Amino acid sequence: MTFYLGAPDPQWIGVSNRPLMVSHNRLRRIKHAFSLPIAHSAPWVLDSGAYDVISRHGAFPDGPETYVRAVRTYDMQIRNLSWASPQDYPCEPESLAKTGLTVPAHQLLSVQSYIDLTAWWQRLAPRRPNPFRMVVQGDTPESYVRCWQMFGDHGADLAAAAIVGVGSVCRREKTDLPQVIDIVAALRELTGARLHGFGVHADAIGLFDDVDSMSWSKAARARRAKHWQCTAFHRVCSSCLIYAEDWHDRMARRHAAARAA
Repeated sequence: MTFYLGAPDPQWIGVSNRPLMVSHNRLRRIKHAFSLPIAHSAPWVLDSGAYDVISRHGAFPDGPETYVRAVRTYDMQIRNLSWASPQDYPCEPESLAKTGLTVPAHQLLSVQSYIDLTAWWQRLAPRRPNPFRMVVQGDTPESYVRCWQMFGDHGADLAAAAIVGVGSVCRREKTDLPQVIDIVAALRELTGARLHGFGVHADAIGLFDDVDSMSWSKAARARRAKHWQCTAFHRVCSSCLIYAEDWHDRMARRHAAARAA
């Protein structure tokens, strides 16, 4: 398992040796390419920030060409980019309520985003590998299967998929973990690709091949105390790299031991 640590600060890329998940919503605030951090060792994944953008605004502020140009800059300047998520449309109730659309409509928009971004990448960076990965969305196991089939119907090369993102599960696992288990099982019957769980909490980490998580921040707030190695001027380590890396290492060891048992 590759365990990507959710990073609230993109500058962590330049100082942490743990795999990181960083949101485009954070990176896009850095106006000049020379101010971007450089990843010296660990890989990182770019999150499009879909849940926050869609649940708040109902649409992405940038079109596919603009997003591709940003990702190309990250790929060349920051380096060590493992892959990037498309401008997908989550299927949580908050996102659906904001757009006023149906689950199938969000799935179709997610599929079309991947197709459009792939086409723009081939046009703007033909000599570099396509960083975008398919992300399936849905609200039931059957709907995730339908979304996967939509990718094939729209010309995506399903057989070439090395990693498939599974969206809209991080909040569902709190209320219906058995359904998340069924969703993962249904997808494993369709593809041999590694499944990445977005924003996964501790209980569901073991279901996926790759995950990213910000659960460390919630754990730090619940603890209401600083990490014993932290010397920063804050009372709670809810945005603290030292606490985050320690949490990452403990979770990684726990799940490595569970898989080996």
